[in-house]
Amino acid sequence: MAVENLSIRAIKRLKRKAVVKTMIGFIVFGFFGLVFLAGFSEEFRDVGFDSVVVGTLVSMGAIAGWGLWMAFRGLQGQSFCQRIDNYASYIEYSPELTTSMLSEATKIPKEKVVRDVRKMIRTGCLVGCVLEPGEEYVRMNAKPNPAAPFGGAYRTVQCPGCGAVNKIVNGGVGECEYCGAKLR
Repeated sequence: MAVENLSIRAIKRLKRKAVVKTMIGFIVFGFFGLVFLAGFSEEFRDVGFDSVVVGTLVSMGAIAGWGLWMAFRGLQGQSFCQRIDNYASYIEYSPELTTSMLSEATKIPKEKVVRDVRKMIRTGCLVGCVLEPGEEYVRMNAKPNPAAPFGGAYRTVQCPGCGAVNKIVNGGVGECEYCGAKLR
């Protein structure tokens, strides 16, 4: 699998979304949880528990529960993003990838790897990839970059400055990602 198949933008978006969910969830849980608990304090017991007070307490408890659920979902998203980072190191250097290989390398159960790869494809983290029937092989069918001229065909060139190997668009000019020299 090649680096072009990983969408760094989509991965960063997922990470931001997970952190925001977690923060909002804990803030909502903290605030409404305290209000819920305050309703059972000594000062409020003297008022009595009429239907309005009970309804308010139930509402505050429900909102606090929703905040806790949101924080939990955010933590799950952060865990998923950590697994993406873990998978990415194998995805970058493996031209042919199987879910069994990822499972063995990461010590994550194969069923979870399959779910993660499906989610990575669905959320746009793995671009131009398909999970083959049987869910064993991850097939790379790199699509041409629509923003690139000449249909997005690339060629490999060696930098005259440092000797590094770089990819540039056919018929285009590029820049070495290591030393900054012009590539033709």
